[in-house]
Amino acid sequence: MTTLLLRLEGPLQAWGVGPRLDLRQSAPWPTKSGVVGLLREAMGLPWEARADSLAQLPLAVAVLRPGRRLVDLQTVQGVVAAEKDELKNKLTLREYLADAAFLAALEGPEELMQKAQAALLNPAREIFLGRRGCLPSPPVALPEGLSPLPLLEALQSELKRRGRQQAQLVLEAPVGQGRMIHDVPVGRFFERRFAPRFVREETWRLS
Repeated sequence: MTTLLLRLEGPLQAWGVGPRLDLRQSAPWPTKSGVVGLLREAMGLPWEARADSLAQLPLAVAVLRPGRRLVDLQTVQGVVAAEKDELKNKLTLREYLADAAFLAALEGPEELMQKAQAALLNPAREIFLGRRGCLPSPPVALPEGLSPLPLLEALQSELKRRGRQQAQLVLEAPVGQGRMIHDVPVGRFFERRFAPRFVREETWRLS
């Protein structure tokens, strides 16, 4: 198995979580659905493709800079009114993370990780940090983004290389432990269906 490291940093990020209501919330760190969606665009996978090969990979996220939350008021045009068969404009609130930075790690088969790294270095389509319009500032691909080390060891090694003394981590947890979020894509991408997983947050002190 091989670990792929991704740098997720930009002026704005938005990692959608929860129902798509008038308030579009963002998780405080990159979600699995968001990271998988980013790779889908980079690799040029069609919407009809199945998400399984990417969605089943274990994900770990290190919070390098949590950023701050922003809420933007937007107008959505052409919304079907519930009481009438007509279109109207609708106001929505959308959360963003401003000036945040994360290091994400995915572990999977060597061939798949090599394809993903090559795609990040030369994306087939434009990639975003969660929501469309949230562009990365430094490249998502790291020059040495592929590691032969297991997931957590690779993440720890990269954090030490960056001179970090400690880091806040978001790690996958056994069922029933930690926090449950619905962010695992299932079926084909266009279906936009998500299964739950459990995550836990912990602090690493790096010697």
